[in-house]
Amino acid sequence: MKNPQKRSGRSSAKATALVSATKAPARIDEATLLSDLRTLIQSARQRIATAVNSTYTLLCWQVGRCLLRENLQQGRAAYGKQILATVSQELIYEFGQAFTLRSLYRAIQFRQCFSDQEIVSTASTQLSCYQSRTRWPAILCREDQP
Repeated sequence: MKNPQKRSGRSSAKATALVSATKAPARIDEATLLSDLRTLIQSARQRIATAVNSTYTLLCWQVGRCLLRENLQQGRAAYGKQILATVSQELIYEFGQAFTLRSLYRAIQFRQCFSDQEIVSTASTQLSCYQSRTRWPAILCREDQP
C-alpha cells in the first residue's frame, strides 16, 4: 500500500503553487500601459493611412489612364470632354464626391505627367494624404520640369 503522507505532501505543494500562480499580479503602471496602447494605435493608423493613400493615388492614375485612352485620343477630344461630364455625374452618384469633373481632369493631368505606374506607386507612399489628393499635379508636374 502507498504511503498517504507522501501523497498529501505532493498535493499541498501543488496547491501552494496553484494559489501563488493565481494571486493578483503586481500593480500595473496605467500610464505606461496607456502610452504603449496609444503608440500601437497611432502606428496602426499611420500604416492604414499610408496603404489607403497609396491605393487611392494609384486609382487616380489608373482613372486618368483609362479616360485618356478611351475618350481623349485620336481627335475625339471635344466628344471626350462631353463624356467626362456625364461620367463624372454617374461616378458621383455611385461613389461620392471624389469623382467630380475637376477631379477627373486632375486624374488625367496626373497620368499625363507620369507615364510609369511604378514611379507613381513608389512616390505615393512617400507623400502625405493631403499632398497626394490636393497637390500631385502642382507638386510633381510643374511647368519648369522637362
